[in-house]
Amino acid sequence: MSQTAYILAGITYYIVSIIVIVIVLNLINKREKKKYQNEIIALERDKNLIISSSILSELNKVEALVNNEKMQETFEDWQKRFKEIKDVEVPKLTDALIEIEDCFNEKKYASLNDKIAKAELEIFYVKTKANFLLDEIKEITLSEERNRETITKLKAKYREIITKYNKNKNDYKEVCAPLELQFENVDKLFAAFETSMENNAYEEVGKIVKGIDDLIGNL
Repeated sequence: MSQTAYILAGITYYIVSIIVIVIVLNLINKREKKKYQNEIIALERDKNLIISSSILSELNKVEALVNNEKMQETFEDWQKRFKEIKDVEVPKLTDALIEIEDCFNEKKYASLNDKIAKAELEIFYVKTKANFLLDEIKEITLSEERNRETITKLKAKYREIITKYNKNKNDYKEVCAPLELQFENVDKLFAAFETSMENNAYEEVGKIVKGIDDLIGNL
């Protein structure tokens, strides 16, 4: 092979190598770009899910239940916390995501990873606060349905006990007095339950339900 052929072969090899390197780098760059795009989309989605319609819906339910000073204070505290999340913390997350978008568009990949990691932590923190608030509110909004369901079951069990007692009173002669005293206590607790439910005294309701459950269990 002539010297010219060697030179041409060398040039060809060099050009092909450069082309291969450029293609590989482009593929790597596209893959990295796609990865960052997906991460940014995920962050935006997670941020948007923080303020869910569920919180507003549950707050509206609570507003209809407010009929005493304690409930009013609790409701106002929840409103304040929700407003803080919606009007202060979520906009901060939006600013952080805009900054990430700018870094991505300007291909400042060196600082992009740190900014994404920081945004993930901040979104997780705010999302956790929002979920905790929603759970607190649901303790009230769902308590009526939950407690009513529990009381219905306890009343059915209590009726069975009373029916059995009345049919077999002669078998309980020695303990009639203490048993009937317990029946009176259960009846009073059922009445107290209804009063507490009407007054939205949900902390008291929980204690009353437990007291009824314990008494009927003992009976």
